Amino acid sequence: ASVVPATRSSANPYAEIERHTYGKPLAMARLGDTYLLMDHSDGLSYTVDYLRSELLRLGQGGELIDTLIDFEREFADSIAVLGRDVNFLTPIPLWATCPDGEMAALEPFTRTVRWYGSGGDILTTETVDIPVSAITEEDQRTFWKQRFETQWYEQQQGEPDSTIIANSVDNYMLRHLDQLSEVAPPAVGMMCAGGREVWLQEFSTADHPLGFGNRWQVDSQETTGRVYVQFPESFRPVRIVDGKAYGVSTVTEGIEVVAYVSLPDQIAPPPAAAER
Repeated sequence: ASVVPATRSSANPYAEIERHTYGKPLAMARLGDTYLLMDHSDGLSYTVDYLRSELLRLGQGGELIDTLIDFEREFADSIAVLGRDVNFLTPIPLWATCPDGEMAALEPFTRTVRWYGSGGDILTTETVDIPVSAITEEDQRTFWKQRFETQWYEQQQGEPDSTIIANSVDNYMLRHLDQLSEVAPPAVGMMCAGGREVWLQEFSTADHPLGFGNRWQVDSQETTGRVYVQFPESFRPVRIVDGKAYGVSTVTEGIEVVAYVSLPDQIAPPPAAAER
């Protein structure tokens, strides 16, 4: 085995950021003969910091080939609109490599998907029909409750006191209503299948305090209309290959196993009445 030093900034993400917000700060993937790596030159402490990151393309020896996407440059206007106090549950760029050697990236503000070839060249862009919803008071309460409970555990104070947590949430919400975006993220996860089929994970604090919903919206050039796939609650999909969604299944608390879910041969739009 050999170790290849990868070109990367000296700034580090906040160690526990994945417990406090959605996103994958250390995401890395293969694209053709190169590697894709997320870089956070200004550090990463909040969800909104993803908008100031870069997606780098590295060579076989770890050398920097180019910056595939400079999110801060592309989203400068959107960052200004969000406001300086907004930090959590904001729209962030998502990206995923595909089984056929391409890569897809979601622009969260215009809700467009950009497709890249194995050499990093832009192939095409398309708009995806993603419902836009507001961040509700219940979303805020669920999020802040999770943060206070997490902090309680980190301080090793044992089982959180529900009354103290509830009062802390009430007090914090009154003073920090501007720290969450007014609009929910269009998606909090992304996968890509062959044939330029993109899967977007629905934001839902009813399923998870950070918004990781169990439903995924499927957008394909071969179908029209909004299509949803609902995975089992214990299953977290990671990648789609050959008609199967591979991921991790929680067997019992603290124990996870690699698993897959077989997908239908044809994913068709549901009846209009079933959409929401």
